[in-house]
Amino acid sequence: MLNIPKGKFGEDQAVDYLIDNNYTILERNYRIKIGEIDIIACKDEVIFAIEVKYRKQLEEDFHPFLTMTKHKLFKMQTVIQSYIMNNTRFGSFDVSFCLIAVDEKSKVNFYSHLTN
Repeated sequence: MLNIPKGKFGEDQAVDYLIDNNYTILERNYRIKIGEIDIIACKDEVIFAIEVKYRKQLEEDFHPFLTMTKHKLFKMQTVIQSYIMNNTRFGSFDVSFCLIAVDEKSKVNFYSHLTN
């Protein structure tokens, strides 16, 4: 992992986890002027807007979902709306906002259905 930026390593591990759990990866680092979504995936007619957080270790007192502020969720909502408007085949899909926390040993924790 020495030459791979930590964020990319975390996102790669998150993508592997999602694929192993039968998600289809639609986009990585989808960006518009207001913000970015690390991973956009789908499964069972649900679009998942996923924020990835990497930590060297996932300590018991680290709660990655606390990093998801109302402002961050608002930005993610705006970005995913833009994505769906540009990809109308997903217009009838439900949307779920999620967080994946990854550590350097590739331990993955998946938090789904985040709300503001």
